[in-house]
Amino acid sequence: MIRRLDSNGGALLTAGASPEAVITHGFVFVSGQVPDVANHPEGPTDFAGEVRQALANLARTLSDAGSGMDRVVKVTTFLTDRRLAEYNEIYADAFGSNLPARTTVMVADSEHAIEIQCIAIAGDSEGIQRIANVPGMAPVLGPYSQAVVANGFVFTSGQTPAVTSMADQPESFGGKVRQVMANLDTVLTAAGSSMDHLAKVTTYLTDPDQLVEYNGIYAGAIRSGLPARTSCCVDIWDIALEIECIAAVAGPSPEDGAIKRFATFPGLADSVGPFSQAVQANGLIFTTGQIPLITSVDHRPQDFAGSVRQVLLNVKTVLEGAGSSLDSVVNVTTYLTSLDQREEYERIYAEVFGSNLPATTSVCVGIWDFTFEIQCIAVAEGAGEA
Repeated sequence: MIRRLDSNGGALLTAGASPEAVITHGFVFVSGQVPDVANHPEGPTDFAGEVRQALANLARTLSDAGSGMDRVVKVTTFLTDRRLAEYNEIYADAFGSNLPARTTVMVADSEHAIEIQCIAIAGDSEGIQRIANVPGMAPVLGPYSQAVVANGFVFTSGQTPAVTSMADQPESFGGKVRQVMANLDTVLTAAGSSMDHLAKVTTYLTDPDQLVEYNGIYAGAIRSGLPARTSCCVDIWDIALEIECIAAVAGPSPEDGAIKRFATFPGLADSVGPFSQAVQANGLIFTTGQIPLITSVDHRPQDFAGSVRQVLLNVKTVLEGAGSSLDSVVNVTTYLTSLDQREEYERIYAEVFGSNLPATTSVCVGIWDFTFEIQCIAVAEGAGEA
């Protein structure tokens, strides 16, 4: 069953066309929370106030969904203000000792200083395992867990090229990629999973020219079990790249944590990198970030509206091929390249999804020579509640 939580009774506002949260399979998928104040035209005007309001909105949404801040397993924070230390202090106070896995990056543009996307557990917090520091890795650099295990999945924090500390990093970009992949492997092993159980990877690069080199090293590290993947360009302070992931927990038998990978589907352009178009694990389907390709990288729509429609058509093709549908999408992350695109995107997006809108987060990033990208999580057809 999929339950979509709409705004009601003075609850917080979410940006754009989306419910506040979607609840399914023991998880709460929360739309990107911004510092808007319900029933008030103006929100906070200072950075600290915006952070506190976004976190208050997140707490309110989780409570409405039957969850809480103590049950959050993964947070991705998109900032336009570089005051990370101030953000960390307010964030740590909000979460206390129940720190989720977390990734924090700088995005290109936003109407707000902060937007927070999160996944939480529905119901009580029993069974959540939080892994703070992992032997052999640099100590955590902020208020987060290296990984959180819940409901058969491992959610990792964004992995960086730190060896023993942030001051201790490989000098070359290739060395940084290899260190990030080694750190990811170490974290997954500590959490009871492995690189073979990866379902979804999101890669944040800082230089679009790094993609080709990154792809070669990444493919060698992952080998044949390619997860779904999204890659985009952001600002990550003094870090060249950061990788976050969702993996299935490895069980004692081959059926436990089983992963089904879909390399491609009829009607899609050839893949432009080392990834599966979709991965099914524990009743959920994770898609690769879909871009506006028709039959090849050189065959794409010429206008933005056409690009949005082509991406959503590609999403539909992938989901149906993997055993799901647009009606079963529960979480979407949309990557735009300009705020000016938002209104047109939201109009087409709402038209395509109709009344079954997923939890949605939309941010502005760099996507090479593409203007639009969408990644999503959906429920597999016939998957019972976890």
